[in-house]
Amino acid sequence: MPETDTALADEIVALTNAARRDAGLPELAVSPCATEQAVHRASVLVAEDRFEHDPLDEIVDACDVGTVGENLALGYPSARATVDGWLASPGHRANLLQRLFTSIGVGCVPSDRGPLCAQVFLG
Repeated sequence: MPETDTALADEIVALTNAARRDAGLPELAVSPCATEQAVHRASVLVAEDRFEHDPLDEIVDACDVGTVGENLALGYPSARATVDGWLASPGHRANLLQRLFTSIGVGCVPSDRGPLCAQVFLG
């Protein structure tokens, strides 16, 4: 398994759920499948020195769900800065506060440009 920053990922999950609570939405359950997919996606991007979204089909297939979303962040100094960055971006905010999503997985992998974190949502 690749090197991951599980403390950072756990804090991102907690801050994501706090933002959802503040918006009157239910918290997201941590999904082992979404977490595995998030770690894999972040690891591939770091290994290939890329920062872009890949098709989400493999997550749909692996986790057997119909609704999936993804947020990516690179180089933020903290979990708070990462989540605040997503909340300040309309598209990322829409994913984070999507009512249809019921579970989450976060994977953060160190890179030369700072941590690359993938947030995978399932619904």
